[in-house]
Amino acid sequence: MPDKPKPWHSINRERKWQCMNLTQIGVIVAVLNVSWILYREWRTRRRIRTMICVEIEDNLQRLRDFQAKAHKASTFTNNPTLSTVQQNDALRSNTWPSPISSFWRSLAGSVSTALSSKQVTDVYRFHAQLVEMATIKSDTEPSVHAARIQAELAQVIEIGNPLRVCPRGDQPRRAS
Repeated sequence: MPDKPKPWHSINRERKWQCMNLTQIGVIVAVLNVSWILYREWRTRRRIRTMICVEIEDNLQRLRDFQAKAHKASTFTNNPTLSTVQQNDALRSNTWPSPISSFWRSLAGSVSTALSSKQVTDVYRFHAQLVEMATIKSDTEPSVHAARIQAELAQVIEIGNPLRVCPRGDQPRRAS
């Protein structure tokens, strides 16, 4: 006896089940794809923040070393006036550490996605202060610029890294 044809309602159930499985697989693949894209973007932004953070820490360390060199130059411990004169002479005569801004410049297009608007502004101001201090050191008269450099230097070092904490706590080690 020939097989009896299936009723129409059982055929629709099988097709619906097959369509639902394909739809669910499609949704799962789409969710995984979006998750992967978001994860890669997050990793890229974190790496950009880390690179900029390391660059800033390097600049701050150079400034600290420059400041320490000027403070070590003073040998008059009993006379604060002569000590200040010696520090000012050291500030004038020591070579200014050239600021490092290669990451900041090369990643300019990506910085806006990796940092918040406040962080972008703070990092920009940090780099602008470095450039301003280099300009003061090179352009102004030596008798005038020592006090300005000392004040700017103290302010930049006191404020520190505008990003405060590097991503994942990857703070560069400071030389002792």
